[in-house]
Amino acid sequence: MRRSLISFDTDRIKEYVFATGDLKEIRGASGILDELNRKETERVIKRIDPTAEKIYANGGSAMFEADEADLCIQAVENLYSAETVTGSISGAFQSADNSLSFKEIIKTLNYKLRTVKDSSKSSLKPVTHPFLRTCDSCGNEYAGYQGDDKKVICLSCKKKREKDLEVKNNIEAILSGRRIKPVAERYEIWDRLLPELMESKDYDTEGKDRPESFNQIGDLSSPSGYMGLIYADGDSMGDKLEQLESEEEEVKEFSETVDQAIFQALLRAIEKHLHPNKEDQYFPFDILMLGGDDLVMVTVAEKAVETAMTIMDIFEEITKEYAVKKFGKPLTISVGVTIAHAKFPFGSFLKLTEDLLKFAKKKGKGRINFQVVNAGNSLNFSEDYKNLFKHKENMIKESRKFVRTLRPYDTETLRHLIEQIRNLKKGDFPRNKLQPLREAVFSDYGYSTLTGLAVYSRLKEQRGALKGIFEAVANTDGDIPIVWFKKDDSYYTPFLDVAELYDFIPGGE
Repeated sequence: MRRSLISFDTDRIKEYVFATGDLKEIRGASGILDELNRKETERVIKRIDPTAEKIYANGGSAMFEADEADLCIQAVENLYSAETVTGSISGAFQSADNSLSFKEIIKTLNYKLRTVKDSSKSSLKPVTHPFLRTCDSCGNEYAGYQGDDKKVICLSCKKKREKDLEVKNNIEAILSGRRIKPVAERYEIWDRLLPELMESKDYDTEGKDRPESFNQIGDLSSPSGYMGLIYADGDSMGDKLEQLESEEEEVKEFSETVDQAIFQALLRAIEKHLHPNKEDQYFPFDILMLGGDDLVMVTVAEKAVETAMTIMDIFEEITKEYAVKKFGKPLTISVGVTIAHAKFPFGSFLKLTEDLLKFAKKKGKGRINFQVVNAGNSLNFSEDYKNLFKHKENMIKESRKFVRTLRPYDTETLRHLIEQIRNLKKGDFPRNKLQPLREAVFSDYGYSTLTGLAVYSRLKEQRGALKGIFEAVANTDGDIPIVWFKKDDSYYTPFLDVAELYDFIPGGE
């Protein structure tokens, strides 16, 4: 008889990490969970069973092989409750019975964990009373502490702020060379990230610091005041895990491969796109959550889309050899990217980006979806797609379907489109000519085509740039389309997507 397999999964991670829109508290919450997940869970379990073996612990989930499974689960749940105050974790175990295959054990364990999570720990809201004050930051718990910004905050928010200050001091120590931890002890994201960036010959970390607020990222952006939010998530990783048929070592290898790949993809994307200017005090990005196959980060607005594409491509490149050998095809991640003003409410920022990501995943694997928040769109891309971006027209002989966007994109097509946007800028394409094309796609087919012809007739050398846009997104044989091109049984246009991205793609040299 073998020991028990214990599986853990943090409950409502995003609800805890993003309980407020304050950057310091978001980072502090993420730091707390990182330390609990990657370090403290193993420490607590080994205190109960010194012979316990860690299979993996990252991304808010963990799996161990140990005796005394009930005691281990209780100890880890108590640890999370004490350290987070408002957070929690669920655990389940399955005896590693020799009569069951490893695949059957994992399947049963996943079912048990899902049952525990679905039936556990509904959070209780504080009782209101004139003499009781709720937290000025999260608004969910009783306030009892004075913050450094004169807010009266709860214990949970206080712990998040303390963790963020601890990380800030640690960053200063790393950059000054006073304290760089051994690789095995680098649990927090900046402990892992900064030493790598410092070793890079082309990346300047001297005198730089983590941004103190979203507004500081907005100040670094071009156009100024905007910010990009990137949300990346692995495609069908749970299904891949269930396909593994061997022992614990296979699960460990899979988990470590994915965790290292998302980190390395992030690192290389930062090195390629997110260099701080010499005169700037702050890095032009911040990591809000990273682990397993999940990544949430903010960047300067003009680098958000290309950073996201590089993360996607590098992740697939790093995992390709392993994944093809193991599953017959590469591992992929999908991404949602929102660009909005840095003062835009962060809760709405995150909600829109989640919706963009979900929509991308519905349309396929390895897709990127984006939206620029302006007065013309809502905060729900899925609804916009159904009600705003799609329409039908009854023609004389047929009914035609029109789609006013090509989103979500694969990275190859979007990279070609971005290159053509750069060509527009290099060719001094009149910005005022793009707006009529954008508006035309919301008209009927005949009027939009006439508008397109009017714009084309006023252009000379810039016509090639518009031709390049269609060549980037469509297989065009013969004449280049004016506004719409046909694909399958629908008509599509790239001009709405081009107009959204135009101001947030750096011009070519």
